[in-house]
Amino acid sequence: MEPTFLFRLLFSDTGDCPMTLLRVTFALVLVMVAMLLATGCVDENSKLLLEIPGSTTVVVPDATSGSDLEMRGVDDPALLNLFPEISRYDVVKFDSRAILRKIQSSRTLGIRISGKEYLAELTQLTSVNTDSGFKSYSGVLQNETNSSVLITISPTSFIVGSVTLDDDTYWIMPVDKEAFREDTSSVLHVIYNAKDAIDFQHPDITDIYPSEKYLHSYYRDEKTGIIRLTGPSLIGMESPMIDGDHVVWSWVYNGKRGLTLYTISTGNFTEINAEPFGLSPPKISGDYIVWADTGECVSGDQTNGLVLYEISSGNRTCICTNPKSPRFADIHGNYVVWQDSTKPDNYNVTIADSFYHYDIFLYDIRNGTESRILPDPSPQNYPSIYDDLIVWEDGRNDNGPYHKDYFLYNITDRSVRKINAVPVNNSASPPYIHDNRVLWGDAGVAVPSTVHLYNITTGQEQVLNYSSPGNVGRFSLSGNLAIWTSWEFRGSDVPEQDSHLYDLTTGTESPVCPSGTFPQLSPSVSGNNIIFQNAGGIWLCPISRDHT
Repeated sequence: MEPTFLFRLLFSDTGDCPMTLLRVTFALVLVMVAMLLATGCVDENSKLLLEIPGSTTVVVPDATSGSDLEMRGVDDPALLNLFPEISRYDVVKFDSRAILRKIQSSRTLGIRISGKEYLAELTQLTSVNTDSGFKSYSGVLQNETNSSVLITISPTSFIVGSVTLDDDTYWIMPVDKEAFREDTSSVLHVIYNAKDAIDFQHPDITDIYPSEKYLHSYYRDEKTGIIRLTGPSLIGMESPMIDGDHVVWSWVYNGKRGLTLYTISTGNFTEINAEPFGLSPPKISGDYIVWADTGECVSGDQTNGLVLYEISSGNRTCICTNPKSPRFADIHGNYVVWQDSTKPDNYNVTIADSFYHYDIFLYDIRNGTESRILPDPSPQNYPSIYDDLIVWEDGRNDNGPYHKDYFLYNITDRSVRKINAVPVNNSASPPYIHDNRVLWGDAGVAVPSTVHLYNITTGQEQVLNYSSPGNVGRFSLSGNLAIWTSWEFRGSDVPEQDSHLYDLTTGTESPVCPSGTFPQLSPSVSGNNIIFQNAGGIWLCPISRDHT
């Protein structure tokens, strides 16, 4: 702005006093704006306590409470993990992948504190368990004698960190996203000064262990009845399964692993130590949970074992006493079933066909006995059990591209039969059994995938009124409702997952849950409830009355 223009604006005599005063006021405002622009003070990010230049997006600066956030445009702040002990904070988003790339390429990271630029020199903490993809770094601010930097970056989308400069320590901490947000790139963080967080327990950045604020984030939507049991999938929540009054899922967090049990009738969460966690997701039936374990139940030359957990007592039992590598365990009623690698009688290290293969094993919970149900040199994989009936994927009738069959075994009378009318494709899904029905998805050859239903009582197989251009699997069934997942390629190298709720009586499909919670991954149904996961966490969804 030219001084001549300001001079004329301020001091030209028009004989109009009010107008002259207005001009003076306007000119002063222009001068102030010009000065702010020149110094960069109108940059929105300059209001922040701390930022990572080029990778920080301001949501709400200088917030004081959830109601403050709501007044400033944040929807449903009650769904965020805000802490009343923190009296002042900035809410931001980070491009965590860009930050990680910067650190890995130069071992430095630009940091701006209250508008002043600093350069952090960082070293990766090799002593921290990072097998789950978390990266932790420590260092100092260049040319600052009294400084320290600690930062942990998740493999998905969040950051936990602290920066100390002289007598101030600034913290970065993720908070839960609001309900029903679908993308995984919009994780909200708070930045705060430790002086504004009296009596608050700050996280241990180098050893982030799950606590209730991470593992549990209960919220019920009164309009839909949907319950969010955890926060966003920041810590590897996966494989939820429901049976009656209980829900169980596994989690992975900074190299640590465990299980969470939720009881629907009481609303109680129970953490089950399952460290280290092995090859199979947890399965639940009645009063029992079973999972694969790489430490607790391993002996001899085993690579992993199976743990049977009794919910009512908390007792654990190591099962599968003479296996090689038990996996893909399933449980129902009094029985646990799994596949395990075995050495055939004609074993010869020089003959490929005589190498280890998988057979199906059975454990009777009542008497603690274990047996191999149907020894065969052909592979037997992915068993599923209901009462005294077991189904599995079998390769004994290998005949080219169609080389898998599904077998049904009766524990009581030891009878066995093949249940598929024609051999299925190599990429077909494992079978799933519930009550008197078996479900599987056949990928076909150059044709859409279809869902097949086998009625054990009648011995009849039918193809349901459904098809998908991608694979179909992860079945669950309750009453007349079946639920499954499809994987379809839609212009990307990574398949997209969709869940489908199908009424076996009417032959019609309907949404799994209200559209706000899509997509639903790894769904499981029992009674009047569906459990599933997505980027927003683990969700418990009541089934519409139309289906009950």
